[in-house]
Amino acid sequence: MRLFSEHGYDGVSYRRIAESCGLARTTIYKYFTTKRAIFDASILQVTQEMAVSYARVMAAPGLTCAERLRKLMVVVLDSTLEQRVLLHVILDYLLGRRRAGEDVSRRLRKHTVGIKRLLNRVLLQGIQAGEFPGAEPGASMHLLYALLEAAVLRLTVEGKVNREALVGMVDQAINGFCHRPSAD
Repeated sequence: MRLFSEHGYDGVSYRRIAESCGLARTTIYKYFTTKRAIFDASILQVTQEMAVSYARVMAAPGLTCAERLRKLMVVVLDSTLEQRVLLHVILDYLLGRRRAGEDVSRRLRKHTVGIKRLLNRVLLQGIQAGEFPGAEPGASMHLLYALLEAAVLRLTVEGKVNREALVGMVDQAINGFCHRPSAD
């Protein structure tokens, strides 16, 4: 990941990876037949670690749906902040593939579907339990996901985000889900 972040996907060669690891290229080739396989394995390792932390939130006992949803969003935001190098690498890679004429939307959806499902699951549980009378499942999930996308965009483009402001937006959204909308 460090190499990909420093040199971009196209700037990293098998030779550079081998030298950085202190291994022969043939040793690395035995496990990874392409640079793309190394890149994918690096991303997979990080995303699996993130998924474990999300699973812990989902399995935590005694939380209301609002508490679980907030905790999940905060863990995702914090993971995003911790993985800023990964975000830069992925963005650089996707933009490079898009410039090469590839359709990257399928790849992007593949990597975002998991968190969207988790958000949707907690929202549906809260709606069914009567905890989120002001929430519409699809729109509410997309609202929360849009906050995450905004954090990713700011982090990759500006290099910083205001974590407290993002958590405040999460709290405001969840509070809105907890209250029945007033009739106009």
